[in-house]
Amino acid sequence: MAFAADIRMESILIFNEQFRPKMTEADVLAMLAMSTEFDQIQVRENEVPELKFMMDEIIPCQVKGGTDTSQGKVNILLQGYISRFFVEDFALVSDSMYSAQVRHGSPALAQFSGTACALC
Repeated sequence: MAFAADIRMESILIFNEQFRPKMTEADVLAMLAMSTEFDQIQVRENEVPELKFMMDEIIPCQVKGGTDTSQGKVNILLQGYISRFFVEDFALVSDSMYSAQVRHGSPALAQFSGTACALC
């Protein structure tokens, strides 16, 4: 799956380990949220209520790790962005835009996610 230099090698290793021939959308999103490109994103205590609201009321797919992990937060933010949810907390807005820019700024990651979704 190492098809472009835009994805960090550590992320490719994660994808190679996690990828399965049949995956749900929730599985693909959880795998993408494990990407090392999102390592800088941390869960802040003041963000948890809005993240829980998004998880319970807005986003369509189940989130492994919930609001307690950085991967869960990234997953929630990616789904919120895709769902066009307006995030109110300033730090969440910043992290959401970062997640979206990584997604848009990495054509290889977008191509991978498109290919992975086509296989689901």
